[in-house]
Amino acid sequence: MRSLRRFLIRLFNLADRREHEQRLKEEMAEHIALETEENLRAGLPLPMFA
Repeated sequence: MRSLRRFLIRLFNLADRREHEQRLKEEMAEHIALETEENLRAGLPLPMFA
């Protein structure tokens, strides 16, 4: 029973970590988009990697 509990906890933690990583990626993408938009309005050129 103990090993099943450990397995389920690890499985939950893996799923939870992936969810957090996805949210972080989305927040970073949104931040970059907002900064890019602001920079373009300020007259800066579009970055080469965009």
